[in-house]
Amino acid sequence: MHADFTRVLSNNSKKHIKGISIEYKSLEVILLIWFFDFPLEYLTLFFQNGDGSPFIWSEGKKAKIIWKDNEYHRVFLELLRTIITNVKTPLEYFNVQFSCSNDFVNFETILKDSENGNLQIYYIHLQTNNMQELMTVLPYVEPVHLKRVQLDIKDHTIDMESIFKSEQWKKSNGLQLTVSMNMVSSSQLRSVKWALVKCTNPKEIHIHYDHIDENSLDDLFGRPFRNNRDKTVRAVRIPGIEHSFLETKISNSPDVIRFIWRKFDNEVIREYGLEHLAAIIPRSERILSAFENPLILKNVIEYLGCSDIQRMRKLSKNIRNCVDLIKPDPRINKLAVRVEAINTIELEISLRNEKSISIFYWQNGNNCSVNRNVLKRENFRSIFIKDFESSLKGQRRELEEFCVDFSYRCQENKSEMDDREKLEMDTSSLVHLIEEYLKSRNSNLQVKKLTLIGLNHHHILRILPYIDPDFLEKIEFTDSSRSEKSIDIEELSMLDQWKQANELDISRIIVSTPISKLEVFNFSKVEIMVQTITAEDVLYLKRKFLQPSSLLKLKITLESPITENTMTDLLGRPYSNKFQRSVWHFRMRDNEEALHIMHYMSRCIIFTRIDMSTVPDDALLEY
Repeated sequence: MHADFTRVLSNNSKKHIKGISIEYKSLEVILLIWFFDFPLEYLTLFFQNGDGSPFIWSEGKKAKIIWKDNEYHRVFLELLRTIITNVKTPLEYFNVQFSCSNDFVNFETILKDSENGNLQIYYIHLQTNNMQELMTVLPYVEPVHLKRVQLDIKDHTIDMESIFKSEQWKKSNGLQLTVSMNMVSSSQLRSVKWALVKCTNPKEIHIHYDHIDENSLDDLFGRPFRNNRDKTVRAVRIPGIEHSFLETKISNSPDVIRFIWRKFDNEVIREYGLEHLAAIIPRSERILSAFENPLILKNVIEYLGCSDIQRMRKLSKNIRNCVDLIKPDPRINKLAVRVEAINTIELEISLRNEKSISIFYWQNGNNCSVNRNVLKRENFRSIFIKDFESSLKGQRRELEEFCVDFSYRCQENKSEMDDREKLEMDTSSLVHLIEEYLKSRNSNLQVKKLTLIGLNHHHILRILPYIDPDFLEKIEFTDSSRSEKSIDIEELSMLDQWKQANELDISRIIVSTPISKLEVFNFSKVEIMVQTITAEDVLYLKRKFLQPSSLLKLKITLESPITENTMTDLLGRPYSNKFQRSVWHFRMRDNEEALHIMHYMSRCIIFTRIDMSTVPDDALLEY
């Protein structure tokens, strides 16, 4: 039966074998065969010591055979020799696990004497006790098809140099080698680097480890340029091979280090940005000159964000001129200027891919510091405004939000907070620079939401007029300081930007303009804070809401409360009065809408236009 089975298996499946797995045990060998385009998905054969007829079990497309023989190992080798000889296409997977066996020499003989030549395999996984067992298999694998090698050695003593000297490493193309070690030593790291820099095509080495020589890692592969809780990344150039570099990644869960031979291309630009170009490509004029070609640069810049475009401009004068000629769109989504301490500015840029970048500028004596860089004899405001202007060059779409924040949060509880004159001078100086830039533009800045924090109405009048009213949807003024501030909005309400926006939100700043002079009925939604509100003010707002306008909701927060009795005297008995909320409804003249008024905890009054269908019949009062 053995001869018949071997003949049937080899004749019917030689073009259908997908993978082979072999596991040696003390008194057993397990052979697992995967198929494609074949009645069986996989077949498992158990070669065991003993006597008896083969036991065959099958379920669906899976089958098992238990083969007992006093010379079971010889039977297994004969079948394996037949299969290897007859396989006509490269195997996708080949696994050998020498668990407890000393018969690897016989196994090597099968591979060495194969009539079919070396094994043609895409992915080989060898689980051995030591390097000796490993080298009984690896040399007999054809390197042309080899794409992945995984080596698991029980004693974890891997001779990396022997592997790198093998034909399988040298002649393979795009190979990924995975090994496991207890300790990755300095000598092993040197072997890895030597093997990869000598490559002429991309290869990868993945090492699972318990310990690693981190000092040698820094010396050989550079210090990390990306370092977070989950991943550390290094990059060094490969000498003599243009546009290539060696990337090193360490993942902490599990502990794996990956060495990858890579080409410098658009994928690298998208992944890392250009801030690390100096570590990845050589600074030769011949290579950099490629970016001086507008056609090449335009294709590269499509994948860059605002900060990367700025870094690209700093590579050389010719590249900077080329970038300025192309005028790339930085695709900025949100732009924020934050001043949290005197002589310190933060420029926060949020891109449309939700990536956020912060650049800090501060004065350090006669020098300006920009993040970690020091610019000698430069003023931090001058450097900031140049970068601010440069970042918006080429911006084609409107900003979702533009924020100017003078909160001085870092100055709180310090003596400077008491020096209001000094803070005012600091604020006015920077606002003036922003105003001068906005004035110099060929067109108003296109912004959907304008947020101004910690500014008085004089400062606001130096920014708001230069925002494009056709795009402005929401205006927000607020303050984060502990001191009480007020604002007069009468002059602001004359601007087109004010008249065309949809929403107004003024919080933590008291609006000093009288209620009767508030020009807010052109908005659809308004939230403001006032010192107090009089009976005349409430009746005035009620009358205005009962007339046609765009305003759907007005929320007024009160610094000084108005009593419930006062509201009842003005509007009558409320429809409901629960949880410190009193509610009134009033019919509007078009009979399709109603006015809903809520008085909440004596500190807030909300006027809202609502659909008539949402008002209970017994709740509606007269006009």
